[in-house]
Amino acid sequence: MKILKFIVLALSLALCCSCGPSVYTMQLEMRDPSDAGYDFTGKSVSIVYVYGAEPGDSTFSAALADGLATGFEQDYFEGEVAIPLYVLPYEPGSNYAAKDTLADLICALNSDVVVLIDEPKFSEPSFSEVSDAQTCTFKQPFEIGVYVMDSYDSADTVRSYRGQAVFKVPVDVSGVMTQEELLCRARAACAEKAEEGGRTIASKFTPVWTREEHGIYFYNTDKWLEAADMAAALDYKGAMVKFMELVKSGSVGQKSAAAYDVAFCCYMLREYELAVQWLNISNDYAELPRTSWLRRKILNRAHIL
Repeated sequence: MKILKFIVLALSLALCCSCGPSVYTMQLEMRDPSDAGYDFTGKSVSIVYVYGAEPGDSTFSAALADGLATGFEQDYFEGEVAIPLYVLPYEPGSNYAAKDTLADLICALNSDVVVLIDEPKFSEPSFSEVSDAQTCTFKQPFEIGVYVMDSYDSADTVRSYRGQAVFKVPVDVSGVMTQEELLCRARAACAEKAEEGGRTIASKFTPVWTREEHGIYFYNTDKWLEAADMAAALDYKGAMVKFMELVKSGSVGQKSAAAYDVAFCCYMLREYELAVQWLNISNDYAELPRTSWLRRKILNRAHIL
C-alpha cells in the first residue's frame, strides 16, 4: 500500500513580475498511525495464536488469526499473502502478555512485529428454542486478549488489547442426538464467525488518513522547475537533492525558499528532526509566510509518531 496518496489541486504557475517565488500548491493525504497507535508500514508481521486444550477453542483461535492476517494484508500489503501464522501450544500458568514472551518470539521468528492471540475465554453459552426449520440460535459470550510487540517501537513494550463479545450464530439441529453434539456443531459455527471477528480487530490497526494542503516555493528557471516536478511526482529524495543544490546559490530569498523546500521533502520522508533543522536554515536567510505553519505540522506529526 502506498504511504500516501497524492492529488494535485492547483499549480500556481502564473508568474508575477515581482522577484519573489511562486508557490506550487498540493493537497496530500497523509497516513497517520492507527487507532491502536501502530503503523506497520514496511515491517514484517507474524501472528501467533495459542493452541488451547479444547479442540473447539483452537479452531476458533485459528479462524480469528486467519481473519486478522487477512485484514492486515489488505491494509499493509495490498492484499497479498504476506503474514505467516504460527501456533503456540497452551501451557497452564504461562503469561503470554509478558515482554520476554513476545521478545523471544520476535527473535525466533525473525519478525519486526509479533501479534499474539491468547486462548479465548468462553462463558456459559445459551440456545434459543428450536424453530420449525430445525435451527436454533447459539449465543456464545467470550473474552479475547491480543498482545502486540513492535521491535521498532521506542517504548520497547508489549501493548495489550482485550475485548468481549457475544457471537450469535444459527445452528442446524437436525440429526443432533446429544447436547455434546449440539455444542460441538455450535462451536464450529462460531469458528466461521471468528474469522470475521479477526478482520474487525485488524481494522483497529488500520492507518488513519488525514488531508493536508502543502506548497513548495519555486522560481521560473529550469533547475527550480525540475526540482518542483520531482516533488510533484512523489520523488522527495530526488527533489531534496535538487533543492539542496539550489541552497548553495542565488539570492537570500532563493536560498530561503530552497531550504524551506528541503524541509518539506524531509517532512514527507518522515525525517522530522532534519525538517526542523532545514526550516531553521531557511529562517536564517529570510522568514517565509509558510514557515510557521509547516513547523507546527512537523512538530505535531513528530509527537503523533
